[in-house]
Amino acid sequence: MFDTKATGYNILATPYKQDVAKLFAEACQRQGLALGWQFSPKDWKHPDFNTENHDRYNAYYLQLLDELSANYGPIAVMWFDGVEPIGKDKWKDVPAKAAEMMYSRHPNLLVGTHGAMKEDFISFEIGVGPFDRQKPWETAEGINPSGWIFNKPIPAFPFRDLLRTMIYTISRDGNYLLDVGPMPDGTLYPPDAERLGDFAAFMKTNAEAVHGTRGGPYRDGAWGSATCKGNSVYLWVSDQVGEHLTLPALPAKILKASRLDGQPLTWKTDRKRLLLHFPDRKPGANPVFICVKIDLDKPAYGLPILDGQVNELATAAVKASAIKENNVEKYVTAGLFDNLGETAWETPKTDTLCTLEFDLGKLTTLTALSLAEKGQIEGWNHGCEIRLKTRASTSAEWQQVIRHQGAIGAPPILQFAATSARFVKLEIRKRPGFELQLAELRVFGSIK
Repeated sequence: MFDTKATGYNILATPYKQDVAKLFAEACQRQGLALGWQFSPKDWKHPDFNTENHDRYNAYYLQLLDELSANYGPIAVMWFDGVEPIGKDKWKDVPAKAAEMMYSRHPNLLVGTHGAMKEDFISFEIGVGPFDRQKPWETAEGINPSGWIFNKPIPAFPFRDLLRTMIYTISRDGNYLLDVGPMPDGTLYPPDAERLGDFAAFMKTNAEAVHGTRGGPYRDGAWGSATCKGNSVYLWVSDQVGEHLTLPALPAKILKASRLDGQPLTWKTDRKRLLLHFPDRKPGANPVFICVKIDLDKPAYGLPILDGQVNELATAAVKASAIKENNVEKYVTAGLFDNLGETAWETPKTDTLCTLEFDLGKLTTLTALSLAEKGQIEGWNHGCEIRLKTRASTSAEWQQVIRHQGAIGAPPILQFAATSARFVKLEIRKRPGFELQLAELRVFGSIK
């Protein structure tokens, strides 16, 4: 897709005969946008790729990266597309050489995962990652089910689903990357353009709660989530909330609270609670999120992290089916509850059924589940099967309340009919060959 001397198989050999990468880079510079490239290390059509002559392919690969990093101006992001199934024996020191070359030209470059080099940020595809203020991360998803390119006319995902992914991503301190593939003539498929129009309309009202914000101080749940900036906290209240919402009190003085859409809101606070009232609002009402701005007398980012909804599993006794390498210090289940994305419960590659059983100590009302991975490793799997089961006593049968097939964290909140239980079992079925890396597990009760 760019003018390269490494091969004649490039865009200048097509009827288009223009360097579209150069045109794109120049357009980004005109509009004041940071430039990022997505690059696949694997060229399956190259005659030396994954052969006994892979060293020659490595030289070809480095030449491509050399040209891309030298000829198109400042680069902010390099987003790689995976090196698997080719092993280190063939890639050798090429990833390290590639990183050194790119950083030498672009010192502020951010390198993503899947390039076999030390990443600057973690990238999740489809699923929303865990709350993590320490390691930069993003969630990437396509605007429609066709994948990362335009390959056939297909309806865009519903706006409410895309918006939900964005809101929960930014509220966990991540960046949201929405992929839109142009049609062969360079224009956008009309349903995709319409969906971008939905985002534009949403941002007219809510942009200040999105751009330049950080996640927290409230942790998300079925109730919604929170971002913050300066002396302001922004509450993203979901459509599961009716007229009333109760959250833990912030350890700061509230100077003002108002809805960004200008609609009515009343509130009060005491030493323990923040109580919000939305007149005449019913659960399930549109829009899917409303945003409440809370102005404080101190910076919001420095406030402690608070649970918007209690995680009923956080203090429960737990039993794991297995732990990777039996290393209870490094891969312990406590990593599920520490608000750190880099710690996780991990299982052996060979395990295909991974389970956690919890004893809550008493009957508790449960309504929703939230899971997030530590990070998507090479060879990660979109197709886990997640089952959540509950029972009221040891003599009762397990009752399945969730059965979900797909990527962990997609969607970020899985809701189910309210059930009363003392015991909870999570089952995750996966293919052998990769570790389960579960960084976050939360089960919620009812919204207050």
